[in-house]
Amino acid sequence: MDLVRLNKDLKNKNRIYQKGLVFLAIKTDHGQYLACDRNCGFAGEVFHAEHCEIVPEWQGLDQELIKLREEVAALTEERSLLLQQIERTIEEQPKPVALPLKVAEAINNCRAVGMSGIVILTNMEHIGQLFRDYGPQVRESLSVIREFTQQVIGGGQVLLEALVNGYTVEQPAEVKLINGLLKVIERWFSIPSHESNPGEDERELAQMIAEYVKGIYADQTA
Repeated sequence: MDLVRLNKDLKNKNRIYQKGLVFLAIKTDHGQYLACDRNCGFAGEVFHAEHCEIVPEWQGLDQELIKLREEVAALTEERSLLLQQIERTIEEQPKPVALPLKVAEAINNCRAVGMSGIVILTNMEHIGQLFRDYGPQVRESLSVIREFTQQVIGGGQVLLEALVNGYTVEQPAEVKLINGLLKVIERWFSIPSHESNPGEDERELAQMIAEYVKGIYADQTA
């Protein structure tokens, strides 16, 4: 299909077609152009090739359309894979994911304007195109979510699970450390004292704290 323009005035079946008339047409095997634009009012009319010329801008548009079709196909496939991943995730036992406070608040902001999980995942890749649809707070929230997926190892999977299974706010590292140490100390107090061996109690507490810290480090480097 081409976008063609008449290069001269024509008269056909008591109808006049003026020079410069532009319409969509298909080139036949006989080298003629068959008008196929339903909105032009003369679909089905045949014009000789020497009376028609392809609109130069159309060739660029045609390539752009091909490119857009390829992008749409890629996005459709990506969306299909994403939906399959979501379906597989839903089949598993849902488990809320702990997210940093900033990320959780960003998701809440997006949810507040009606964004679903799929819309959040799609929009965060096209933030620059959303200035007409959403205010700066929502666009900034999408940026926060995108940065989380890019800067945190496994962040994309964590985000997907959070959008599907729900999420909680992750405790700050300092709070987690303090709460963990309090549990270690509480456990240490429940152990009978080594009164006959001075210093053993302190060494035991130090060892428990060291094991706890080693556990934290192992989780961070896993």
